[in-house]
Amino acid sequence: MYSHITAFEVKLRLWEAQLAAGQFMHFPRIAACAPDDVDLNTCVGVVTSLREEFASRFTGVRPLASFKLFTSPFDFPVDEAPAPLQMELVELQCNDELKARPYRFSTVLLP
Repeated sequence: MYSHITAFEVKLRLWEAQLAAGQFMHFPRIAACAPDDVDLNTCVGVVTSLREEFASRFTGVRPLASFKLFTSPFDFPVDEAPAPLQMELVELQCNDELKARPYRFSTVLLP
């Protein structure tokens, strides 16, 4: 869920910047309008408002970012990891043998 929320926030920032620049690639209905019929300030304002509202409603999701340390340890910034785990994370991220292995869920075989 965290990745979906952050992806949507990134999309909102992208759309906001593109609309401000007058780029309508992701907005075909706006692109089909005559340039004089499009109020860019209103379009940007709507996306900005949506982005701010979305960010305020999902503030509780921010603490879940630390789970990325365990779901994607090879991509996690070492300086953002808890101090007791940083050295192990460096070793893990520098281990070419582990990076080359395909990710598999481990299964526990019970006797």
